[in-house]
Amino acid sequence: MLNNKDSKILNLISSLKDKLNEANYKYYILEKPSISDTEYDRVFQELLVIEEQNPSLVTLDSPTQRVGITPSSNFQNVEHLSPLLSLSNVFNKEQIEKWYTRISNQLDNQSTEVICELKIDGLAISLRYENGIFVQGSTRGDGSIGEDITNNLKTIKSIPLKLLDKNPPEIVELRGEVYFPKSSFKKFNEERSKLNLEEYSNTRNAASGALRQLDPKETSKRPINYFMYSIGYNSNNMPQTQSLVLEKLNSWGLRINPWNHICNSVNDIENAYMKAINDKDNLNYGTDGIVIKINDLYDQSILGTTSRDPRWATAYKFPTTTTTTILNKISVNIGRTGVLTPFAELEPVKLEGVTIRSASLHNIDYIDKKNIREGDLVEIQRSGDVIPQINRVSENNSRSKTSFKYEMPKTCPSCGKNVEKIENDPHTRCINSSCPDQFQRLVEHFVSKPAMNIDGLGKGIIETLIENNLLKTLPDIFHLTKDQLIQLPKFGEKSTENLLKSVNNSKKPTLPSFLFSLGIAHIGIEISEIITDYYKSIDALTNCNYEELINIKGIGEKITESLISWISTENNINLINNLIHAGVEPIAVQRNTKSLFSELIFVVTGTLEKYSRNEINSLIKELGGKTSSSISSQTSFLITGKNPGTKLQQALNFNIPIINESEFIDMKNNHELH
Repeated sequence: MLNNKDSKILNLISSLKDKLNEANYKYYILEKPSISDTEYDRVFQELLVIEEQNPSLVTLDSPTQRVGITPSSNFQNVEHLSPLLSLSNVFNKEQIEKWYTRISNQLDNQSTEVICELKIDGLAISLRYENGIFVQGSTRGDGSIGEDITNNLKTIKSIPLKLLDKNPPEIVELRGEVYFPKSSFKKFNEERSKLNLEEYSNTRNAASGALRQLDPKETSKRPINYFMYSIGYNSNNMPQTQSLVLEKLNSWGLRINPWNHICNSVNDIENAYMKAINDKDNLNYGTDGIVIKINDLYDQSILGTTSRDPRWATAYKFPTTTTTTILNKISVNIGRTGVLTPFAELEPVKLEGVTIRSASLHNIDYIDKKNIREGDLVEIQRSGDVIPQINRVSENNSRSKTSFKYEMPKTCPSCGKNVEKIENDPHTRCINSSCPDQFQRLVEHFVSKPAMNIDGLGKGIIETLIENNLLKTLPDIFHLTKDQLIQLPKFGEKSTENLLKSVNNSKKPTLPSFLFSLGIAHIGIEISEIITDYYKSIDALTNCNYEELINIKGIGEKITESLISWISTENNINLINNLIHAGVEPIAVQRNTKSLFSELIFVVTGTLEKYSRNEINSLIKELGGKTSSSISSQTSFLITGKNPGTKLQQALNFNIPIINESEFIDMKNNHELH
């Protein structure tokens, strides 16, 4: 309990914090300074001295907590309260017309109201406030899990440490984009050059680099800023429209982009798009298009999302821009499925302020069609202001007598094994599953959620395991021990225990997930389900033949040739056998199409007693139902276990029926039709 002296000090601290926070809001948000720099510094120093004398009274919303944090050795993972999805893209009026017509028909409203906002070219962030206090900031990451960059974000003075709301939500998660001002970019690169540091190629990379500094003091030296554009999660009621969301964000003291337009037709959208093109060169931040969102949030919930992006929004990308340069050399990269992807090493050239040094060439068919050769003068473009690619050989190009047609390597540059190119497939592939260059990307795919679903094996951990020679083949994952892991950086008792538990829990994947996890070209999770509906065991799968496969409905020539080629390679059959010997037991999915579960969509949250997450998802699919990782208006039931996450509150908000594990088992026993 505070004594009288402490109460007076606390009141003084509160008064000083309020004065500084108000000054920050008026300076950085309203751009109307209320006090002089001298007065601000005086108040700040007064607060700093008092807090140093009374460290127990320092709070998270104090302006003194923006800088001076001890540097971190790494970034911790953060699970978002709701997914940060990416956006689908359209590139012309015809495509936007199709999108608008589709969503209008689904909503039965031919003049559906949308809001157009600029698509900021920066780094997506999420800000979490609890009872109005900024407690955590993170990157987008993979959409579900990002990296904790709270201390770096605190260095951006326009981000309020406390929301301007007397009755703030208990928990709210806000979404936005951090950007690097164009006006500072050139000078910043010049300073890096003087220090013999590599220059950033564009403002997006500069923004990302600023936020990924391990020392917040370094971040504070970068002139980054941000715009917030949505509320990802709100424990209170959400505003009814996206335009009201922007108003709410602004009222809380956050920066929003004033550029937005309400539209009720494709013509309105096209007019907003043309205005954005005219405006973009006069803006102090990068933008590569406009984002079009259904304005009504209830309509957004009706349309729902796919696994990757919301159906209620899309990005209308700006036209590409071009320039010419010399193609010095054609090299290749190797992807996780063994695809050898050629790319052009270019004579560095500036394109809209960005230095371009390389460009994608996709595959040998692309090179042949455009007749591209080393030494050519080529026209390059940036697709959506981001990805450079070669558009064509320049009309001003002239070739010497030593110019020759490019041919893909006959052997893999990494492992030295022969590569192959199947007829009618544009890609050249290394089909050796032990190839070093494709191995790390294969591991990342193997452990992913729709594959083996091994939590805790992120990109950084995989790199560490490979660097320490603990991971040379996929089966090595199942031979990891506590003694091996505990000696590695980033591993403590708890994290080691959690990873080994996750590895052990993954040993009984469904047969479709196991087939998908192998990373065979052209075989995604849906194709895996079709194939394993026919071949219901590993033995049957590895002994399949061309005639059987090609006659399975939904399986075409490319898929058939890819799978036959893969299982005809001895190393790959050895891989499957070694995984089985390591304890992996793929489970065939027995589908029952006569169940009342058909067309029902289930979401699971929390820890169940009788089933693992994989097992219950497999059972639901076996009964004819569907599973999803996120709540929407289309969800039929939420199944809850111990320690349910934020999906529980989301289900309540959507009035989704909520059942526990026992009720699900009763439903299965009572309603399945035999």
